[in-house]
Amino acid sequence: MIRNKRGGIGNKSQMDILVGVMVFFVVILATAFAYFIIYQAQDKMAPVLNTNFSGVTNSDSDDTLTKAKTTIMMWNKLFYVLIIFFVIATIVTSYYLPSNPILFFLSLILLMITILLSAVFSNIFEKIVDTPGLENVSATFNISTLVMDKLPLVALVFGLVVLLVLYIKVRAG
Repeated sequence: MIRNKRGGIGNKSQMDILVGVMVFFVVILATAFAYFIIYQAQDKMAPVLNTNFSGVTNSDSDDTLTKAKTTIMMWNKLFYVLIIFFVIATIVTSYYLPSNPILFFLSLILLMITILLSAVFSNIFEKIVDTPGLENVSATFNISTLVMDKLPLVALVFGLVVLLVLYIKVRAG
């Protein structure tokens, strides 16, 4: 980070937070895909793992698979909670960053790029979830699917709130 003459963090940190928002959406997309694939693979592997080599059902592996499925299912609610915490942390961080009104237009351009990228990510997510064999996964992870379907709107609202927090405090003094 760049320090200015007064000892505070320079304007580069403003752009860092907006770039961090774009990186966050990439991480959301990758994590959602990973959990969908893990869930689907676990369903396909459960019958094989549930029996031992002699064809007898193994209760230990059944218990383990049940616990694994429960853990994977927690992702649906955890996804929502993580997004809320990230939004709160970003708003608090942006409040404490020194901001320069000159960079407002650059921030708007970066926000538009973020919204465009989130629309692309939402479309990619929709195409992958609509593939045969993943229909039950999108129904199971309903909160994650809803957020990913509305990702451009989430990016718009989130970006506008961050911009408001960054630049309204400059006017307030």
